[in-house]
Amino acid sequence: MTEGAQVALIGTGTMTVIAMEAADLLEKKGISARVVHLGTIKPLDTAALAKAVNGVKGIVTCEEHSIYGGLGSAVAEALCSAPLPMRIVGIQDRYGQSAVCYDELLVHYGLTKEAIAEAAEKLL
Repeated sequence: MTEGAQVALIGTGTMTVIAMEAADLLEKKGISARVVHLGTIKPLDTAALAKAVNGVKGIVTCEEHSIYGGLGSAVAEALCSAPLPMRIVGIQDRYGQSAVCYDELLVHYGLTKEAIAEAAEKLL
């Protein structure tokens, strides 16, 4: 875990890798990010989550799922008593779409390292 991090980027599945790439972008801008991988959302390891966000100024969750009822929602519920600004990078509440390539869908839905880094910057 990155000590003294300004923001926590919390991912699950392949989005954790993209969160790591976003952390590299942020580092180049002088922003320290802690990347946290949550292997399961249900059950949510609330103790590990609380430890992971300790000392940060904001949280960005990263998921290839609807912004409702997924990782972001679970993290928000678990940390509702913690006064931390938070952003959810995920699929907005709309019908899904098909594509030839997975990467096309990530770009279409704004699930990129650039989008994650931008969400983190807006928190600080």
